[in-house]
Amino acid sequence: MSAEKFEQQAAAYRERIRNADSSLEIHESAHICQDGEHIAVYSVYSPSEACFGVTLTVISPKKSKLLIEFTDADDNWSENNISLFASLIVELTNCEMTSLGIETAIESMTISDHYRFDSGSSLFWDDYHSTLYYTETEAN
Repeated sequence: MSAEKFEQQAAAYRERIRNADSSLEIHESAHICQDGEHIAVYSVYSPSEACFGVTLTVISPKKSKLLIEFTDADDNWSENNISLFASLIVELTNCEMTSLGIETAIESMTISDHYRFDSGSSLFWDDYHSTLYYTETEAN
């Protein structure tokens, strides 16, 4: 993948993050690795200072991985922050669930629980790091 095409894809993700909630503060960095992978990392802060991470890794022109994380979720657990996390998933992924469906899945999870949406995506809780993760691997 060319650097220009990756920049276009990264800019599209930045806009999609902004679409989830226009009040978010977004910090972005992009990297090209020696093995040819392109990585865009977004640190996203809500008005309540909750932090979310979004990492897009383009492995090849035909395969990419997306990681969305809600860090320090124990300390920042609230209806608004869970709703924002669900909105990021809906806005950035191919997940066919609604925000409400994702929020329900999150609320029903127990410690170290794992929720698989389909063969390429899942939601899980890391109790040790107090972080909620959503991962998705897709063929482009």
